Amino acid sequence: MKKLFLSILILGVVGAIAYFLLVQDTRQLIIEPSELEMGMNNSAQLEAFLVDSDSGEKVNITDEVEWSTSDSVVVTVGNQSVKGQVIARFDESQDEMNAEITATLGKKTATAAIRTVRAEMSVECYPLLASNWTKEGIKTAKVGDAIDWMGLYTKIGSPHYDYEWTGTEGLDDNSAIPTIIYKTPGVKNVHFWTRDTAGTIAEADCSITILE
Repeated sequence: MKKLFLSILILGVVGAIAYFLLVQDTRQLIIEPSELEMGMNNSAQLEAFLVDSDSGEKVNITDEVEWSTSDSVVVTVGNQSVKGQVIARFDESQDEMNAEITATLGKKTATAAIRTVRAEMSVECYPLLASNWTKEGIKTAKVGDAIDWMGLYTKIGSPHYDYEWTGTEGLDDNSAIPTIIYKTPGVKNVHFWTRDTAGTIAEADCSITILE
């Protein structure tokens, strides 16, 4: 009787373990997004999920997996405070680079394909009355008015940026938004030059008419 009880108990335990393993085997590890294109020197967030192929249940385990990169020259991936955060590196000799990010949980692995590109950048510029900014900017102002010059990134490239403003009446400034007070009437021309952290350069010209 004792042996029968032990046999039943052992079979029950084995069955429970087998059932548990079977259930575990139905869960697949995935990364979202599984393919990602990003600008050099930019960052993005990947997430890892366990998905039950039977029930469809999806559990976010981004902070539980181990993250790794196939090429740290192309991208790095956070495995400490911000798990799954991908940062694209910059190589001035390359316009495009590729790598894989891997998430590991026990014997389960999943990969995401990363393509890094030199992000496009383009800019516009326009003047604003320093004392009263308007959404559209201004076309004219008066002698003695303080004018702020604003750069608008229509394609953002890879932040952050260097700036250079040059123009009429000795405008020469390296700040994001230079201010100048024009002392004479006439058309005042400005050239805006900017460079992002990937070394991409964009330029724009703008002007304002100063009245008496």
